[in-house]
This record gives sequence, C-alpha cells and structure tokens, in this order.
Amino acid sequence: PGLVLPGIGIVSLASAVLTVRSASTDVRLSLVAGALIMAYELIQIMYIDLHWLQPAYFLLGLLIVSLATLHVLNEREGETRRARPDR
Repeated sequence: PGLVLPGIGIVSLASAVLTVRSASTDVRLSLVAGALIMAYELIQIMYIDLHWLQPAYFLLGLLIVSLATLHVLNEREGETRRARPDR
C-alpha cells in the first residue's frame, strides 16, 4: 500500500493548489483526492492491523468528498436558478 501513497499525495496537493487558484477543475479533483484517501485507508486496514489514524484519515477523506459534493450541488442549483429566473 505504501507505493501508492506518493500518488495520493500528489493528487491531494494538486487539488489544494487548484482550490487556492479557484480553477474550474478544483472540485472534481477534490472528489478524486478524497475518494483515494478513503480507498487507501480501507486497503491499508485489510493489510495492516487497525491503528487509530486509519479511521481518522478515512473520515478526513469522507469530509473532503462531502464538502466537494455540496459545492457541486450548490453550483448546479445556482445554474438552474440562472437558467430559470423567478417571475
């Protein structure tokens, strides 16, 4: 599992940089980064005994995915309101 960790770190770092720069792909990359963190922790638990940091990092990945999903849903709601203005 440790061989994949640098790739997850690179994706997470790229997501953070794009978020700071307000790039258009930042939210989607955040979704990927959060999902990768959660998957990595689940796989790590399968191979290594459970340590308290594994659930903590899984919850961090879940938080990232949840916040990114809320952002995507808010963007879509805003687009819908702009497409159909109230009378």
